[in-house]
Amino acid sequence: MLARAGPGRHSGPALPLQRCGCPTCPCTGDDHGGLQRQATGDDSSAQETPAEPATCAGGLIDVAPLEVEEDEEAAPTAVGAAQLQRDAKKTKPKKAGGAGAPTAACPVPADFGVFANKPGGDGSGKAAATATGLGGFKGGSFVVTFDPSTSWVDTNIVTKAKKRSGNTTNQVAACTAAFAAGNTWFQSTGQTTCPAAPNNPRKASKTDECESVIGAGLDADGIADEPRLLAHEQYHVKLVCAAASKAAATLPAGTTKVTKTVKAVYDALGAVMQPNSDAYDKATSNGCIPAQQAQWEKDIDAGNVKIAPRAPASST
Repeated sequence: MLARAGPGRHSGPALPLQRCGCPTCPCTGDDHGGLQRQATGDDSSAQETPAEPATCAGGLIDVAPLEVEEDEEAAPTAVGAAQLQRDAKKTKPKKAGGAGAPTAACPVPADFGVFANKPGGDGSGKAAATATGLGGFKGGSFVVTFDPSTSWVDTNIVTKAKKRSGNTTNQVAACTAAFAAGNTWFQSTGQTTCPAAPNNPRKASKTDECESVIGAGLDADGIADEPRLLAHEQYHVKLVCAAASKAAATLPAGTTKVTKTVKAVYDALGAVMQPNSDAYDKATSNGCIPAQQAQWEKDIDAGNVKIAPRAPASST
């Protein structure tokens, strides 16, 4: 994914540029343009400038502590992770806290407008982060939270609300500077690291096309890709909601207070939330593998999610 320029020839083989720093992202996001090269009339003196990093995303999970409010009669002394998983498989989908209990609304963000702008992100290479978690037990349901104040979008990478990204602004400036320096054309390659994202190489043959071709093209790519990024982030929240609903459905009917059983289920649920989120990111390559993203969305919508850590294998 190198961009190449010059009088109609290349200076060598294209080499991939890996610029992803987030631990769960295999560098498979949107790299709008790889590297840029400006024509100087001699490929041997072409100048390379880094383009946008891979677009990665992630889920941040917070679990609030829960204290027992009352003891139930004949309460089990412990609820193991393995038993919770077995109960969940036997339990048909129903409202949280047993039959007749209310199901809490899932706080899915409608758009990136509620996410904080964070140019440069957290330095990890991520394009966005969604802060969600468990906030206790109320009215028969486990409370799922979404925190917009700590959720963010890297506006250097993401075209948020159709507003030009910082990196696209930089690309237009680099193109303009190249022509001002006497270069004859400027070309950016399309990204090749994220199959789900736009891949559109573009070439400017004159200064005006830095805006009309390079800038407008990258804007269009960013606008087209924002729904994909948003959907991936929304399903981070839906994943927590699906697990919370499934776990609450294993509780005795009519449960509204925090009993030892409720706390045990809650603690097990809290322990699996971050692993669930990480597994989602890894399997979908942060939303860049369409088939995996579609499968996870289907499973989450159907409630096919873990509600407790996997029990250790027996040594006997």
